[in-house]
Amino acid sequence: VAAFSACTREVLNLQAAGAPNVLFVGVGDFGAIPEIAPFGPAAQGAATFYSNAINSAIQAAVIPLGVFYFDTIAFIDNVLADPASVGLPAGLVHMMRLAGLLRPLQVMRMCLHTIAIKKEKREETEK
Repeated sequence: VAAFSACTREVLNLQAAGAPNVLFVGVGDFGAIPEIAPFGPAAQGAATFYSNAINSAIQAAVIPLGVFYFDTIAFIDNVLADPASVGLPAGLVHMMRLAGLLRPLQVMRMCLHTIAIKKEKREETEK
C-alpha cells in the first residue's frame, strides 16, 4: 500500500511541477523470468499472479490522475504472438526461444530498436 501511495504522490508532484503527460510503465511478467522456471509451474503461476496484482493496483492508483499506462505484459505477449506487428521476423522469436535467450527485456529492446530504425527511415524518406 505504501508503494502505491508513493506512486500517486510522485505523479502528483510531476503534475504540480508542470508535466503535461505522465507515462507509467507496468511491471513485466515475473513468471516469465528464467530464474523462476526452476521452481516449477506453480511458482511461475504465482509470480504471474503477483505481477498482475501489482499492475492492477498501480493502474487503480494512477489512472484516475490522468496518467497514461503502458501494459508491458500485454505488449510482450502481443509481440511473441505476432512479431511481424512490430517489424521483427517471426523466425527470430522462435530461434531465441530455442536458444533460451527469450527474455521480456530483450524483446522490448528489439521492438524499440526496430521502431527507432523505421522512424529514422521514414524521416529520411520525408526529407
